Amino acid sequence: MTTFKLSRFEIEFASYVGTQRLAERMFVSGKHAHGADGSKGLFDTNLSGAIGEYAVCKYLDCNWSQQPDNMKVPDVGGMVEVRSTPHSDGLLRLHNKDPDQLPFALALTHELPIVHLVGWIICKDGKLPEYFSDRWNNKRPAYWVPQDKLMPMHHLKTRYREWWYRKSGGGQE
Repeated sequence: MTTFKLSRFEIEFASYVGTQRLAERMFVSGKHAHGADGSKGLFDTNLSGAIGEYAVCKYLDCNWSQQPDNMKVPDVGGMVEVRSTPHSDGLLRLHNKDPDQLPFALALTHELPIVHLVGWIICKDGKLPEYFSDRWNNKRPAYWVPQDKLMPMHHLKTRYREWWYRKSGGGQE
C-alpha cells in the first residue's frame, strides 16, 4: 500500500474539482455514474473520487482529467481509472460497462488528508463471478474486488511509464 499525505491546497483543489463534477451531473447532464441515486451521498462520493484520482495522479506523476464531464476519458494519465472509498476495508467496485482493458486503482480516503493507494487490477481480471453481487441491495450489482486481490501500486507505475513511453513515440526520431 502506498500512502500520501495531501496538503491543504491539494485537498481543496481536488474537492473543488469534485464539486464541479457534482454540479455538472445535477444541472447539465442530469445523469450520475452507473445509475446512482442522486439523493444518496453523491456529494461525498464526488469529493472522495476526485481526491483519490488526484492522489493516484500524484503517485504516477501524470496528467489528471479535471473536467467536470469526464466520463469519456480515463481518470488519470489517459490510462487509469480510479475508484475511491471512505471505508478502510472498502473493495474495488467494477461495473459491467467498465472498459475491460484498463487498469483500475483503489484509493482509500477514510483518513483525510492521508490517502491510501491500495493497489490495482486490469478490469477484466476483476470481473469474476465470485465478486459479483448486489452488495448494498440497491438493484445496482457490481463486481467487488477484495483488497488482497489487487496488485501493488509500483507495478502500475511501471506499466504506466512503459505505456507513456510507447505512446510518446518510444524515443524514435
